[in-house]
Amino acid sequence: MKIILINPPNPARDNKRAILPPLSLVYLAAYLKKNGFESRILDFDAENVPVEKMEELLKGENPDIIGVTGYTHTRFQVYETIKKAKWLFPDALIVAGGYHFTWLAEEALISIAELDCVVRGEGEITFLELVRARQEGKLFNDILGITFRKNGKIISSPDRPLHENVFDFNISIENLPRGNYEFLVPFRRGKGGRAVLVLTGRGCPNRCVFCVQGNKQRRFIPVEKVIEDIKIKTAYFKTSYVFFYDPSLTLDALYIEKLCRAIIENNLNIKWYCESRVNINLKILELMREAGCISVDFGLESGSPKVLKNIKKGIVIEQALSFAQKCHELGIHNHTFIMVSLPGETEEDAKMTLNVFEKLTPYIDSFSLGVLNLFPGTEIYEVCRMEGKLPTGFSWFKPWENLENKTLRTDISIPLYFEHLTPEFIRNVFLKEVDRIWLTKKRTIFGVIKKHLLPTIFDWKNENFYWKVKKIVRLANMIKYRLKP
Repeated sequence: MKIILINPPNPARDNKRAILPPLSLVYLAAYLKKNGFESRILDFDAENVPVEKMEELLKGENPDIIGVTGYTHTRFQVYETIKKAKWLFPDALIVAGGYHFTWLAEEALISIAELDCVVRGEGEITFLELVRARQEGKLFNDILGITFRKNGKIISSPDRPLHENVFDFNISIENLPRGNYEFLVPFRRGKGGRAVLVLTGRGCPNRCVFCVQGNKQRRFIPVEKVIEDIKIKTAYFKTSYVFFYDPSLTLDALYIEKLCRAIIENNLNIKWYCESRVNINLKILELMREAGCISVDFGLESGSPKVLKNIKKGIVIEQALSFAQKCHELGIHNHTFIMVSLPGETEEDAKMTLNVFEKLTPYIDSFSLGVLNLFPGTEIYEVCRMEGKLPTGFSWFKPWENLENKTLRTDISIPLYFEHLTPEFIRNVFLKEVDRIWLTKKRTIFGVIKKHLLPTIFDWKNENFYWKVKKIVRLANMIKYRLKP
């Protein structure tokens, strides 16, 4: 069996140094290899290669199965990849996976004639069964978690139950797949070298209305196996940096405490990064720091208690403030996520977010800000779809752009959520005020020159012209804000 796994290009990516490997394909290929099937990952994104180069890159190949993954942001490149793959290899089984296709499986098969099958949800076991069925010439009727064509009809089998033993999917050194991807990743926040990826479990039980990853049973990998995994991978890749690729690492206080104590007792001497909720016992942060944690991401989203309740965030403002202050006190680099135009959010609520952001600024090291995007599979998207609040004539499978999105610093191909706030308010009041707070309260002139002006002048390889102009404007804004009385 010849199996090719493709990660399509992302033309909107501005900095190629920040690329994560196509993890879904890496896990898929590793699980296939563990079960006796070789595959090859073709990462167009890492190589910055257009889909048109597929014929050249796969010259001489005759794959039986081509698997394609992708995000909602890259959906049109994914569709193009699927069509090109089928044109080049008409006898190959073309399979798509990932969150985007999981939630739009039947619609995808209706809209893309070249697509043969969609793997829904966690794909390792399902894809392995597809490979075996294809090899043995069997029908797909008994495979759980797929949507496929049969006799001109589109059939969806029942969902596959979540696999309890997540360590079965672990990427061991022996099962590292072949391909043009890089397993190590840049340490995303704060200073650090390239980090090795380590998984502690899967699933996030939280139910934030804007997130596609939530409302799933949490399954932990035993701490002893995580420790062994860290030892093997840091030695093999010759790095002391670890990225716990897991949105729920601190969800269970007993688990994170046991993991940190094991890291200390085993003298691993690693430096690591993770994401965390803010509604945790802050004593845990002290233990995390002792165990080598040097960077944490957390979500604030909004400074309005009403809005936090509307989005089912499950936190209160005081927890976020205390969390950031504790990280700052311990020397842990912390990054916060902020959102605007959330359900029920008024101008008064948005100004509450600005007020909280100003209080946070002395204690956080960086932040991300976005207008609420509507992604398939999220609760807020389903509400908008049912109530007819999506843009007129919108389809995930037809070209669609809103150039106004660019002025709001977000993807022009994704619909945004607007209820009480207008694009004009977000652009001319909210975003400008966030910039003013950050550039005057947190950044020094020297710091901005070092971070923005010098790279703008000297780094032509990794940043495009748009970002260079943006950084110069940012420096000018900072000077303007500071000159104002």
